Order: sequence, then C-alpha cells, then structure tokens
Amino acid sequence: VPAERTETAPSSPASLPAGRRYDLRQGWDGRLLAAYGLEGLGYIVTGTFLVAYAGRLPEAAAISSWSWVAVGLAAVPSGWVWSYAAERLGFRYALAAALAVQSIGIVMPVAFPTPAGVIGSAVLFGGTFIGIVTLAVSWGRALNPQRSGRTVGLLTAAYGTGQFIGPGAAGWLIAEAGEYATALFGAACIVAAGMLFLLAPLKERKSKQFLKG
Repeated sequence: VPAERTETAPSSPASLPAGRRYDLRQGWDGRLLAAYGLEGLGYIVTGTFLVAYAGRLPEAAAISSWSWVAVGLAAVPSGWVWSYAAERLGFRYALAAALAVQSIGIVMPVAFPTPAGVIGSAVLFGGTFIGIVTLAVSWGRALNPQRSGRTVGLLTAAYGTGQFIGPGAAGWLIAEAGEYATALFGAACIVAAGMLFLLAPLKERKSKQFLKG
C-alpha cells in the first residue's frame, strides 16, 4: 500500500538532519508502537472472552458459538478493505479509523446484550484485526525503509507484549467483578486509547521536521 508523502521517512540516511538518527522512538514511530501495543492487549482480551460473554447472555447464548464464525467471515476481506482505506486516507487516519471501529465493536455487546449486538460486535471485530496488523506493519516499513526488519520486529514485540499481558489482567478483572462486561469495556477503552495516540498532533517541532509530517 503506498504511503502518503507526509507519512514516509526520508529516502536515504544522508537526507536526515545532522546529528539525528532514524529511531523508532521519534515522532509517529513512537505513536505507532504505542497504538499497536495497545491493540495487542485489547484484541486478545476480546478474542479470548467474547464467546464466553455471549454465552452468558440469556438472549444470545444460543448463537454465541456462531459469533466466532462471523468474526472469521468478516476477516476475509478486511485486509483489502483497510489497504484501500490507506490509499485514500493515508496510513495514520486509516489505522485510527480501524481502531475506532474495533473499539465500537468490542463494546457493542456490552451496550446491546442481544443477538444483534453480539453478531454486530463479531463483524466489526473480525473486520478490523487483520486490517490493523496490515496497516501497522506497512506504515512501520514506510516510516523506516532502511531498517524495516527492525521496525517490524519492535512492532511485533509490542503487540506480543500486549497479548501476553491481556488475558491475565482480564482474567483477574473478571474474577474480581464476577462478569465479563467490565473486561470487554476495558479492552474497548484500551483500543480507543491507541486511536487517540494516532490522532493527537505532534507537538515537538523537531519530530515534525524529522518525519516530515
């Protein structure tokens, strides 16, 4: 997916300002790393507990197992859909939109504990998690083309850390609260926080100059 010019890194190390290194801790790179780590945490909580939560809903228990089928079906075209969105909006806004849609999907069965709410949640969740991976990795490579392998490795580590922390933290919360809704609501807030990281403007002039956007 071609990145917008304002979101790409300089074409060569020689074009960097004197004394500056291309580093994942600068500018949008850090925002992307944080957002992707939060996505890993929120995604795994939802993937782990959505079906169990649906199974406890009196109206939706009968279709709880089908919710995961809906997730899989929605995931099939999601990579293409979000790649197209990136072509139109740029990586930053496409990724923020995908995170926003996913956070709505995560909280939907909590707000609407009905079969429609559960299936709607499954469709929005399934329609975003592969697209988010595609967008984050593609943008990371575009931001740091000279060291794309390192960038992808760091993004994967952040995502994996979130996946490692999520189930244990959510399990503790579920045990304390005695229900799944609190954990899902928390996961939605975590994913939404990643979106806000991306939408907040960069305040440091140096970072703006460094990444040209």
